[in-house]
Amino acid sequence: MAFQTSTDSPSTTAALLVALGWIVALMTAISFGPAAYLAPVLGLALSVVTIVTLHAAWKRPAATALLFAFIIFALNFNFRQRELGVTGLDWQNGVKLASWSVLLTLGLIRWRQIAFFLKEPAFCLSFAYATVALASACWSEVPAYTAASATGLFAYLALACFVANDLSESAALRIMVWALGTYVAIGLTGGILVPGITWLAPSAEESLNRLQGFSGHPNVFGQEIGVFITITLIAWRSRLIGKLVSYFLLMLGAVAILATGSRTTLLALMIAWGAVVLRSSRHGSIAVFLGACCLSIILMIAAVGGLSDLGDLLSQLSRTGHEREIFTLTGRTEVWSTVWDLILQKPFFGWGYNGTEELISSNMSPSFTGTAVNAHNMFLQSLLSLGFLGSLPGFALFALLVTRFFTHPDPARDQLTIFLLVAGMGEVELFVTPVLLTLVTFWIIVREAMRGMRQTSRTHRNLPSPQGNLGLESQ
Repeated sequence: MAFQTSTDSPSTTAALLVALGWIVALMTAISFGPAAYLAPVLGLALSVVTIVTLHAAWKRPAATALLFAFIIFALNFNFRQRELGVTGLDWQNGVKLASWSVLLTLGLIRWRQIAFFLKEPAFCLSFAYATVALASACWSEVPAYTAASATGLFAYLALACFVANDLSESAALRIMVWALGTYVAIGLTGGILVPGITWLAPSAEESLNRLQGFSGHPNVFGQEIGVFITITLIAWRSRLIGKLVSYFLLMLGAVAILATGSRTTLLALMIAWGAVVLRSSRHGSIAVFLGACCLSIILMIAAVGGLSDLGDLLSQLSRTGHEREIFTLTGRTEVWSTVWDLILQKPFFGWGYNGTEELISSNMSPSFTGTAVNAHNMFLQSLLSLGFLGSLPGFALFALLVTRFFTHPDPARDQLTIFLLVAGMGEVELFVTPVLLTLVTFWIIVREAMRGMRQTSRTHRNLPSPQGNLGLESQ
């Protein structure tokens, strides 16, 4: 009787070969140095990526879920501060570019599924905007950086399609809630354990430390927390998580966003949540009318000088102690003025997608004390990058989403839309480097298309067949 060993398994054979290679590397450690000890770790990581990619290509839900969780969680971490205008490749944006490349590879393999979603107008407009962004690398001042950023748009569109096709809506929401909840909790824990890394010291005019977690900047962390709170509210409304868990997660997000000092994101969250709640209320229209009346009264009082002490109140709300910070939106109005002048220089197709950082900073006044890395306005940033003609698909996308807010209400989509519009008044949101918010927005768009497809499929199944109708009529 022949004796069979476990080495007959291909996986076992591969593991033995990897182990043998590592032993050989360790024997030559003098030549290779510490890299020899890290070789198996790198090999293991590459093996995991390869296996997950192949399984995702074969439409395995577990692989798609793992890939989705990795992108949602891991790519938010930022452990370095990039110098202003530096667009070269380092290990961190290299990991992001490699992840996007994997998603694009899967997109090419599963292109038929992506093509199906082009029937959805919102997805088609998103795809068109990404196409214009990629084409703008031809006239960008940093073509490689522009092309890489546009690649991220296509990558996240592809991943959104995979998630909508392979996973249920409830599964996708749970993955986002727990992945982002863990990320926010790690940021808060880091604020206690390693404050030197996770807190941003106040600038020359400010007096408050701001929590940035492991995101690289408080505004970035604030945006990520805003997405977490929005997704948690959507999951709560869908009854995917219990009340106590929801309260805990929302409290976690509230504490974190207050620590970041991100007032724009906090305001966007409150308005988006309030708009959806009011619309679903029986007295929503009355509440909106009363709110408009109150605002009108306040403006009338201000017009006749009845709010002479408003400056003192605003100075208390600012981080610097000066009301000028509120009136200029933390220096944003000066940035907007400079950006508008640059837009008029190239009004049709702009300066290139996400390639305007050095352009803006170099044209700011020497007296400007802030850091102008972007336009600090979503729509101005798009006009600067792609011009009026190139921005048409992106602007049409938001016009479509706002129209659907009134014609085809959907709490999840509408809450994210209002959040984007309000936050986009002070930040660049979708029209810059693809981030967490970009992926979540694309998933919301694809999710709606998938819902429509499933509804159509159920309708067709419930319709009686022509043969059945003839048979009934003949009887």
